[in-house]
Amino acid sequence: MLALLLLSAVSIEEFAVPTRDARPHDPAAAPDGALWFTEQKSNKLGRLDPKSHQIKEFPLPVRDSGPHGLAVDAGGNVWFTANYQGYVGKLDPGTGAVARFPTGGDPHTPVIDAGMIWFTEQEAG
Repeated sequence: MLALLLLSAVSIEEFAVPTRDARPHDPAAAPDGALWFTEQKSNKLGRLDPKSHQIKEFPLPVRDSGPHGLAVDAGGNVWFTANYQGYVGKLDPGTGAVARFPTGGDPHTPVIDAGMIWFTEQEAG
């Protein structure tokens, strides 16, 4: 059986990222309702508060990390893949601290399942 949902109206809002040419990528919703995204070319993570429409940027401490994808855990920590520098990172949004976990490859597309962080590695076989 197929269910069909018809929407009578759709509202789309766009928000300018503060850093020019940041290349926003792979958005993910957080438990608090915020929308997180990577800024692949500016080496930052961004957080959009949908209520205030404010965007806060979090610069990454490793130069040219190339943040690609991200996922937010139940505690609000932001897990991201840094495919230019071969690590998975964990951002604590409260402090801005970033923990690094080297992968030895080109990590992409993290997901969280049962408390585990899973990701793909491009060109790793």
